[in-house]
Amino acid sequence: MALDLHESARLMASAGWIERRLFELLGRFAVDEPDPVAATMFGVHCHQHAWHADLWRDRMPRIPGVDTAWPPSAPDDLLVALFDTVEATNGTAERLTAIYRAVLPRLADVYAQWSSRLDERVDGPTVRVLTLAHRDDHDQIVAGTREILRVISDAEAARKAAAHLGELEATIVSAGGLTLRSLGGSV
Repeated sequence: MALDLHESARLMASAGWIERRLFELLGRFAVDEPDPVAATMFGVHCHQHAWHADLWRDRMPRIPGVDTAWPPSAPDDLLVALFDTVEATNGTAERLTAIYRAVLPRLADVYAQWSSRLDERVDGPTVRVLTLAHRDDHDQIVAGTREILRVISDAEAARKAAAHLGELEATIVSAGGLTLRSLGGSV
């Protein structure tokens, strides 16, 4: 099913909001993270998400009836609550797990679903943004997983990270998931 221009605009605004929120969240983690390796990675990744937000801002269609204010408003209150929960996460392993095992895999999946609905002949620039963001998310997931393996050094740390992941998964499901539909797209 092809996307109409208004649906595309809603998705771009939602993606822009998420990318901006990831920039802010990872930036905060970079500043107050006690593990220097994780802090550096959070800092590098936060700037990639800032760039993704800029790409979405630049792709917003300028059509009547579409709010192009930037930064865009949140797609819904449940998504805000999800990101607030992630932001309140303490502990290196828990933060890494929240970002690289809960949020980014879902965002990468949304970008892949979205891209599959587009025709590159018509939507080439949007496909390009989706491809770049998806590739960055994949690379971040790989790097984040490597860091998770580094910091989870005992059974107790593994249990804490797994419990936190379970809580986040429940929050994500309760929020309706992080899906193409939850960002304003149709099925």
